[in-house]
Amino acid sequence: MELSPVGLLLVLMLCSYSEHAAGQGTSKAVLVLDPVQTQFYTGESVTLRCSIEGQGTSGWKFSWYRDGSHVYPPEVWSDKNGYAIQTLHESHSGDYTCIGLKNNIEYSKRSEKVKLQVSALPTARVTVKPDTPVFTGEEVTLKCEIEPESVWTYKWFKGSSSGHLSQPDTSTLTIRAAAKFDENHYWCQGEIRGRAVSSHMSGSVYVFVKERPKAAVTLTPASRDVFRGDSVTLRCDIPEGRNTDWDYSWYFNRNPFSPVASSQEHSISSAEYHHSGDYTCRGVQRRTTQSSDISDLVTLTVSERPKAVVFLSPSWSPVFSGESVTLTCSIQGESPSDWRHSWYRGGQQVHPQRGWSASNEYRLQSVQEAHRGVYSCQGSRRRDERVSSKSDDLTLTVSKRTKAAVTLTPVTASRDVFRGDSVTLRCDIPEGRNTDWDYSWYFNRYPISPVASSQEHSISSAEYHHSGDYTCRGVQRRTTQSSDISDLVTLTVSARPAATLTVTPQSPVFTGESVTLSCDIKSYSGWTYKWFKDKSNKVVSTGSTFTLKEVSESHCGEYWCQGERRERPTSSQSSSKTTIEVKAPKPKLTLSPGHQLSTGESVTLRCELGVPSGLVFYWYRHTQTSDPVAQTDGNSYNISSGKVSDGGQYWCRAGRGDPILIYTQYSDVAEIKFTDGDVILESPVHPVTEGDPLTLHCRYRHQPSNISADFYKDGTHLQTSTKGEMTIPAVSKSHEGLYKCRNPERGESPESWVTVRVSDAGSSMLVVAVGVVMGLLVAFALVISLVLLHRSFKVKGSGTMKRNPFLCPFRDQKHQTTEHNSDPDQRTNQISDQDQRTNQSSKQDQSQSAGRQGAQSEYMPLQKRCTDDYETLTPLYMPLQKGATDVYETIKSSKDYQEDYEEGYDDVDVTDI
Repeated sequence: MELSPVGLLLVLMLCSYSEHAAGQGTSKAVLVLDPVQTQFYTGESVTLRCSIEGQGTSGWKFSWYRDGSHVYPPEVWSDKNGYAIQTLHESHSGDYTCIGLKNNIEYSKRSEKVKLQVSALPTARVTVKPDTPVFTGEEVTLKCEIEPESVWTYKWFKGSSSGHLSQPDTSTLTIRAAAKFDENHYWCQGEIRGRAVSSHMSGSVYVFVKERPKAAVTLTPASRDVFRGDSVTLRCDIPEGRNTDWDYSWYFNRNPFSPVASSQEHSISSAEYHHSGDYTCRGVQRRTTQSSDISDLVTLTVSERPKAVVFLSPSWSPVFSGESVTLTCSIQGESPSDWRHSWYRGGQQVHPQRGWSASNEYRLQSVQEAHRGVYSCQGSRRRDERVSSKSDDLTLTVSKRTKAAVTLTPVTASRDVFRGDSVTLRCDIPEGRNTDWDYSWYFNRYPISPVASSQEHSISSAEYHHSGDYTCRGVQRRTTQSSDISDLVTLTVSARPAATLTVTPQSPVFTGESVTLSCDIKSYSGWTYKWFKDKSNKVVSTGSTFTLKEVSESHCGEYWCQGERRERPTSSQSSSKTTIEVKAPKPKLTLSPGHQLSTGESVTLRCELGVPSGLVFYWYRHTQTSDPVAQTDGNSYNISSGKVSDGGQYWCRAGRGDPILIYTQYSDVAEIKFTDGDVILESPVHPVTEGDPLTLHCRYRHQPSNISADFYKDGTHLQTSTKGEMTIPAVSKSHEGLYKCRNPERGESPESWVTVRVSDAGSSMLVVAVGVVMGLLVAFALVISLVLLHRSFKVKGSGTMKRNPFLCPFRDQKHQTTEHNSDPDQRTNQISDQDQRTNQSSKQDQSQSAGRQGAQSEYMPLQKRCTDDYETLTPLYMPLQKGATDVYETIKSSKDYQEDYEEGYDDVDVTDI
């Protein structure tokens, strides 16, 4: 809302009245500065606090004035008692007062004036002394000046660094001993303690620091070690300066011994011992009188001229011809590396031919009589070519050396030994007593033993690494001179002759076969042979051949052989080990692609034994007693473009040898059916184990082969599948039967018999059940014991008690013919009656008969785990129910059963009947 001119005039009049009334109150206002100080600088902050004397601030409002004019707040009165100025500038300087108003009625008296002085920040200024370039090591003082000086602390800055130097907060910065790294720009800044106030940064000053030149002393000649009588000149030089700008002073053992002069050199014409000591010099600049650093010490040593001494190594005389001799030249009191040397024989230089040798040794690799004579040496110092005195003479005497000889035990013409032999080498010194010598041995020219008194070196069991060249040498105990090294004796360690093992036939072999192992050693003669098995060192047979007749599983294992003879080598290496693996000779017959086929299709029969080669395979159809329909070297037999007449039951077996010496068992039967129909049911060839999944496929002989089908078992419809496939996840005995499939458009497949065999768990339950039944029968027999006793005596007298047929219901072919009706039709009818399938068509009966007949057409000799064969045979005696598999645990053999039976009734009186 805007005020009219009249309204505005009224407000101004009211304010004027209020101000006038404010100064007339009884209470007095008090104004203080926070912080309490008299001098402020631009950029700082301050708060002017107003209070009522004796009353505080409660209920009061306040107003502030500068130089009599209202400045705060804009609306005249403030409920707060503080007036804060955050950033001061010089315009805020003045005299400040305040007044108070209580309840809009009562005014306080105006406060006393408080002066606020705001000044601009001062600028620091730096001065430096001296203001000329300084030498390193001199003192430099920098001073920072700010008015007034008493309230400030100071920070010093160097170069481009933003951080200040870690110096005391004083106005002066002193560099006690200036160094080159002190050369830089310097500036300063002031701060007031306890307040965030800094002066303006000073301008920079540059401190120049020059390296103080250092005098250097040189010697002519350069060596600091001189001999008595030599002349020496010392020269003082100032680097990086004109020598005409300097004067020089000399010091001996740190004491001045000459006045300052313009000459750079100090000369000694004839050195004596008292001239030995430390020499230094210093330069003084003629223009400024500034001095250089004193030079490093140069130590001059004056000594007698050294004398050469010649040494002989070895030190004895005479030395043997062929020995290595070293003449060493030593300069007394000197390091060999500081000198070069020359050698003389009979006063003539012999090494080097002229000049000096860098080495202090003169080595004669193989001394001869021509080297005998008087030798001396002399040295020349490397750094100054000063020459030593010549050495005294040394006489070298040379005589002929004796030679060691090596002998070998056992003595062999070829020095060949075999692994494991013991060997002794002996070192002899001709024309000398062995007690005067010690001996050292060498193998392939490398020492293999320390020097010792023993003449012999023994090898207890020779190995390949002992092959090589052996030599020896004698060392005279009195002089430590050595003999000539012996001639080489070459020892050759050979492998013992190798035994080679062959086996016929190759493993694996079949139970009942004969296996011949042969051991042969090609080198040397007169061998006898030993045979070993597995890891045992016990001899299991002797002779060059070892025959295992009618092998069984007990013959399985690793076999190896070794030869022995009376002469060296006394034994051969062991042959490599061969493993004899014995297999139960029953092959497995498989069909590919299946056993239900259309006419014109092909099928491959494979007879699988796990033997890679060396077998002849025989293929049988309809009956095992007939001649084989085919004989193949491989394990497969192919029926191509099959006809209905090619269908039937098939077996296979294999034979080995030329001529055939042994045959395997016959495989389980596999039935093949060829049909003219277009629809075929694909089912398992062999029985399906109870609990396993069963999948049946209905296939159309033309394309597409996959068709929809209805599936039947024993004439009963089971299910319809659009994919032509039926799966039973886990079969049981109830799933056994005749299956077929039918497509409304394509027709019906022939029926196929599916056999389900009892699993191991089911067999275990069967045995338990049979055991319970047999136990009840025995208990019943005890009840009627008196009646059975008469029969038992009759049986005992006859001695023809038959074996329990459940123990192993197998007979050879002869017993099979006499004890059972071998007519396939009759057996088929029995099985059919037992399974209650008389309502099936004659075609189904024939199929079932064929499936059972194959498994019972001939009994085979039973191998280990004959219980496995029950799974593919149908007992003709009594059907077993589900139960435990191990019938043997609950049914005794017929012999034991007869003895127990007789034993239980021996004490029964016949008159009690």
